[in-house]
Amino acid sequence: MDMDVHSNKKNNRNISIDDILPAELVRGILMRIPIKNLVRLRCVSKLWNTLISDPNLPKSHFDLSLAPSHRLLLYPDDSTKPTTVDLDALFLDGPSKTSTNVSFPPNKENQSDDGFYIFNSCRGFVALFEDPHYIVIWNPLTRSHRVFSCEGYKNYSPMQKLLKRSAMFGFGYDASEDDYLVLLAWRNTRKMEDYLGLFSLRTNSWTTSKVTLPNDPLRKRIISLPGVFLNGAIHWWIAPRFGTGVDSGGAIILVFDMIERRFWEMPVPKEIMTNYHPPGALVELGGCLAIWFTNFDKKTDIWIMKEYGVQSSWTAYKIPCLFFRPLNLSNDGDIIGFDILKSCLAKYNVNNGEMLQSCGKFCGLNEFCVYTESLLALPDDFMEGKE
Repeated sequence: MDMDVHSNKKNNRNISIDDILPAELVRGILMRIPIKNLVRLRCVSKLWNTLISDPNLPKSHFDLSLAPSHRLLLYPDDSTKPTTVDLDALFLDGPSKTSTNVSFPPNKENQSDDGFYIFNSCRGFVALFEDPHYIVIWNPLTRSHRVFSCEGYKNYSPMQKLLKRSAMFGFGYDASEDDYLVLLAWRNTRKMEDYLGLFSLRTNSWTTSKVTLPNDPLRKRIISLPGVFLNGAIHWWIAPRFGTGVDSGGAIILVFDMIERRFWEMPVPKEIMTNYHPPGALVELGGCLAIWFTNFDKKTDIWIMKEYGVQSSWTAYKIPCLFFRPLNLSNDGDIIGFDILKSCLAKYNVNNGEMLQSCGKFCGLNEFCVYTESLLALPDDFMEGKE
């Protein structure tokens, strides 16, 4: 009897976690773990190391994860370093435990974090503009990046126009080609012609073409900077400037389809055209396109398109906060945003209408973007860091 017990204990010691949990169950577990913690779990077992090291895992985790991790990248006026904030944990743990200083990729011109402009994000990558003519695509989690030049466009000065909101910038993903594209659209005022520049990170090259844009958006208009990538397309909120006399029919949402490579115009709610004045701004909230405005009743109105492309699905929310800039939808469905007047992050509960403010101060939220952490790599990432 004692020998049987001793034998059973010895056999049990030889049983690993891989013998207990089948591979499919482990994959399901990995889908529920925040991406930043996956690397630490490689040491659990040989099977876990194999599954986590699978080059297909980053894409599967990003597309199917039940625990996406959202971070805010910002460059506060009162800081010498860029900062990232864990938006999912901020209101539980506070800013001191959820904020981290980071460094931008190595600078072409100097070794500081100066000279960078934060544009937008796509699938865990952040698009930066670096003086005088570089664009940087950067994964803050893996630190991988790609740098390329737009110096060839200097005769038309699209970057100067971009920063003055008289040109369009976009960064998105073409699923049909597994390619990331950077888009620049601007007007050559001498020729009175519109041009489109597309940079493919797969081919590492620019293509330029003359285009005709719907509703003439580059003429005397305010362009939301930059475009919002969602549902395989880039979106810009474009409104006529006050006093321009542009007969435009009001503000529009201009859309660029990444696969079909074409522009089209998305209708906005009639209530927006009647009750609001530009400017407004676009944002993605929980996978939905949204527009926000500061209203005259000292509140912020947010319109969310619950079903993409369906005009009747626009739904309005009135936030009891003046100058509330929405950033993200939390995992429990609340709207996280920046209270501009109080210089702090706040969370609005859409069910009971309550506002919860974080205890941290973030002065001057001028350059920022929200990104979803991922381990994804750019096409041909062996070219990392090269132009």
